[in-house]
Amino acid sequence: MFKSLRAVLLLSLLSALAISVVAIGEDTSSIPGQIALVGADYNIFSYDFATSELTALSQDASLNRHYQWPTWSTDGRIAYFCCDLRATQDTDAQVYISADSISQGELVYEQSLASVIYAYWSPANCASADSTNCRDLALLMNDIGQGGLSVEMLHNGSDITTSQSIASGSPFYYHWNSQGTQLIFHRNGTRLDIYDIAQNDVSFAFDVPSSGLFQAAAWSPVDNRVLFGMSNDVRGQSDLVISDGDAIRTLVANVEGFVSFLWSPDGNNIAYRTLNSAGEFGAVVVVDSRTGDEVSRSTADGLIAFFWSPNSTKIAYLTITEQTRSRILLGWSVLDIALGSDVQYSSFAPTYEMGYLIQYFDQFSPSHRLWSPDSRYLVYSEVVEVDGGISPQVSVIDVNQPTSNPIKISDGVFGVWSYE
Repeated sequence: MFKSLRAVLLLSLLSALAISVVAIGEDTSSIPGQIALVGADYNIFSYDFATSELTALSQDASLNRHYQWPTWSTDGRIAYFCCDLRATQDTDAQVYISADSISQGELVYEQSLASVIYAYWSPANCASADSTNCRDLALLMNDIGQGGLSVEMLHNGSDITTSQSIASGSPFYYHWNSQGTQLIFHRNGTRLDIYDIAQNDVSFAFDVPSSGLFQAAAWSPVDNRVLFGMSNDVRGQSDLVISDGDAIRTLVANVEGFVSFLWSPDGNNIAYRTLNSAGEFGAVVVVDSRTGDEVSRSTADGLIAFFWSPNSTKIAYLTITEQTRSRILLGWSVLDIALGSDVQYSSFAPTYEMGYLIQYFDQFSPSHRLWSPDSRYLVYSEVVEVDGGISPQVSVIDVNQPTSNPIKISDGVFGVWSYE
């Protein structure tokens, strides 16, 4: 990551102010999973719905020491990072990992003149002798000293964490394959490469060029198919194609403008949305991943981001519901894929951190889940008015109850759901 045609959107989100009606104190013990969050004090916490307990994973945040980007692994460990450069002059990146989402994080890695701006755990254990207790963590580093972006790979074992630098480029996006053995890179707006963990080698992956009109290439969550945008003969257009072994086939031809796309978790469908040269966002369109036939689409245009439910039956998406000089409000809607119908929910003003995730949602979606494990709830972070002032909070909505109020989980600027 991270250069985007959507910079205007993020700048607008930073000035967001809103009034939100919040239901606090409801029984949430039946909601599955946990939420990792950045508190209003910029410490890291985990919230367990079963016990309603909020556990501090860090305790030393301060005015100029802000933790950021809690990142779940599928086996329950949480990585988080210091420090947010908006709040500090300290330019040493620090990586902390809590092995069980309850214990305070252990400092496992430091790098001078750098900051961590994104992280993504491998979905599978390391291919090593200590594989049962080892996970790989790919870090996107902002190299402050040299300028530009690079990926650092951490091998987090039970006794030791090792690291190695594997690639650089700007912008830089990447995606794990389902086995956790390879990463696909899309960098410099042109290159598509595959990095192999066992061989510790980056190879040029395809004979066809990237269209440059997308951010993150996407590996199928169930097999070895790779989705990306390929240039065609018309300027400003790309073909959505799938590479499957040695074969490359066109899934959707002549897509206008900048395009964002995501696989459904079951690998059966692909959803995409475009941004045209006039700055207008389109609808989300769902196509069959084998045939390219349209399966469903949202009734609304203007989608700025969308997120598949874990059970692949729904897509939550965001549109701008109000925009003035002083604030911007976003509204949740949920598309039912089978019915082809969507339902609108309450509007909110996103925090800075939520706005950042929204801008790069196609990169964040596989690594930072907003849906609950049972595909019923959504977590998000918003700015609300409290006693005449404003405050950030992490909220949850029940998509089965469109008229119910959001549930406040905690004061905080960012929250993500566990995988289980």
